[in-house]
Amino acid sequence: MSVEKKIEEMVLKYILAAEGKARIMSPQDIGKLTREAMHKGAMLGYDAGMQMARRSHGKELEVAELTVKELTERVKELEMQMIAQQ
Repeated sequence: MSVEKKIEEMVLKYILAAEGKARIMSPQDIGKLTREAMHKGAMLGYDAGMQMARRSHGKELEVAELTVKELTERVKELEMQMIAQQ
């Protein structure tokens, strides 16, 4: 189920719960407000998740770069040893 569909279901629950009760806002107004709030919350959560993933992948990239550097240095050492043995 899509995020938008879930938001619409939640909005409908709020509208149904507000019907027949004294209110200043109409159920449609509450639905609109709730929809906007949930959408913004979802976008904030998505953004936070993407930032966390980016940090995680950034750390993995740093480790990979260090590993490549160490392996490159080791290959150079082994090449020098092979040249010295010839």
